[in-house]
Amino acid sequence: MVESLTYVVADLHGRFDLLEAALTAIADHANDRNFKIVTLGDYVDRGPQSRLVIERLMAAQAEGMNLICLKGNHEQMMYQAMSPGESASVRALALNAWRRNGGESTLASYDNVVPPDHLR
Repeated sequence: MVESLTYVVADLHGRFDLLEAALTAIADHANDRNFKIVTLGDYVDRGPQSRLVIERLMAAQAEGMNLICLKGNHEQMMYQAMSPGESASVRALALNAWRRNGGESTLASYDNVVPPDHLR
């Protein structure tokens, strides 16, 4: 029987260092065993490196890592604030709410322009 492990990572909040530490610890612990990682959202806001967190997770998936990324409430706020599919008034309200909940640091990490593929 092949042992398979599941790891859960939550609430990175713009802390790339914590993501890298978690990925390293998981790889070390799993050794040669099969594993998957489930991330529970809240990748963005508050910390200074939200963009790096999102890019690292996207790269890990593209490289074939068995990684399931769930959307948290902070990603939902970011999506509503930045989504071109929302009306201008809805986006304005969402942007204000997002900024009050840590979105300013996320916007700064993106130089105020969030790429559309980071809103999926």
